[in-house]
Amino acid sequence: MKRKNDILGLKVISIAEGCSVGIIKEVVIDPREYFIKALLVSNEKKWFYGAEVLPFENIVSIGEFGIMINTTTCLAPLHADNEIISMLNTDINLIGVSVLSKNGMLLGTTIDYIFNDKGKIIYCEIEKNAT
Repeated sequence: MKRKNDILGLKVISIAEGCSVGIIKEVVIDPREYFIKALLVSNEKKWFYGAEVLPFENIVSIGEFGIMINTTTCLAPLHADNEIISMLNTDINLIGVSVLSKNGMLLGTTIDYIFNDKGKIIYCEIEKNAT
């Protein structure tokens, strides 16, 4: 299992081309199923082309120092993916959300979420608020 905050900033490495193709800038959540649909990748050398979309199912593995993909053809321009743009426009954000008990007591605020190797969000990490 991985944390969202652990993958932000990781390099994306193409196995076939043997090179870094960018870094992870954002996670796109499917608002209906609460799983990770894709990752947004930014190439620092080609920033003027815009972000690229890496569908979660195209990830070979996620390691401590990088995310491995088979080839650069796994990436697609963000501007060409209306489904991902629509998900980004729903503005689903699980970080910084207040968590309440059934009785309406403030339990804390979400600071991260953990997902499995299929991209399913398993649980949120909560930081207790100071009382």
